[in-house]
Amino acid sequence: MKKVIMLSSLVCFVFALVPSGTFAGVDSNGAADLLWMWQGSSYTKVDRLEWNSGTSNFDYKETPLQNWYSYTTQDIANTDLDGNGKNDLFRMRWTSDHTKVERFEWNSSSSTYDYVGEVLDWYTYNHKGIDLADIDGNGKQDLLRLTLNNSRYQVYRWEWNNSTDSFDFVNGPAAGGSWLDWGGDQRRIALGDIDGDGNMDLLRLEYTSSRYKVYRWEWDGSGFAFVAGPLANDYWFDWGGDIRDIALGDIDNDGNEDLLRLEYNNGRYKADRWEWDPQAGDFAFVTDDLVNRSVGMVIDIADPVPEPATIALLGFGIVGFIARKK
Repeated sequence: MKKVIMLSSLVCFVFALVPSGTFAGVDSNGAADLLWMWQGSSYTKVDRLEWNSGTSNFDYKETPLQNWYSYTTQDIANTDLDGNGKNDLFRMRWTSDHTKVERFEWNSSSSTYDYVGEVLDWYTYNHKGIDLADIDGNGKQDLLRLTLNNSRYQVYRWEWNNSTDSFDFVNGPAAGGSWLDWGGDQRRIALGDIDGDGNMDLLRLEYTSSRYKVYRWEWDGSGFAFVAGPLANDYWFDWGGDIRDIALGDIDNDGNEDLLRLEYNNGRYKADRWEWDPQAGDFAFVTDDLVNRSVGMVIDIADPVPEPATIALLGFGIVGFIARKK
């Protein structure tokens, strides 16, 4: 008599989101860029510096914006606003009684930014800075503005609307519809996911008693919640000197957020670097002389970010077989 043993085959299919690649913030070559704004005798320019993984530093590439013939530009910020794969640069500038935000889009053929138009116009001029990010993860870019209003520093929010090609104001939970409301002397804000938990973080640069201190807030789904720092009085940083700006981004694409500080010292503008250490839950100092130039004003990082993921069908299985045994 023959005895037959049959084993059924098992096949499993798994749907997974797989990143389709990465692109850098400006020219899509996979390297982070540092946008460096500075003022000359009668103009304001923006230089592009590109990360060099071989030297662990930034190399000068070009000056894609050099026709701002005034001192009215206060800040710059960048993102891919409409998801078309092209980096957008925004500048905030003041006029006699208005503050405007203008948009420029990267042109890979000419390695310059093309003017697109005004996206915001405010009837005041006491604004300190802007930054952009998708704060709540809904796929729409948000613009935050730091404003001095009646001796208070407040952060306001706008969200990009692709249908109308404009920013919609988003009313906040704090005073006057702002998202945050502070006293003191606040200089800059910066946005980035510092610890990689998927929640956007906001850093605030404050000047007090001849010191520059950095505080942190994290998005909790409905607003920004304060995150205590490791130093006295819950600071994340406490610096002397003359600090002009801060910026967040993963400049070496290792998955850890970097903080750059623009410092003016003895006629030179230097970009100092800290990197997030996930084991310590804090920033670790890297170098105090990443970039050293004779000109400077404000900086912004255009770092590599994931492109939209594609759905992949993954299959694996155990091939069945039939064994015959006499």
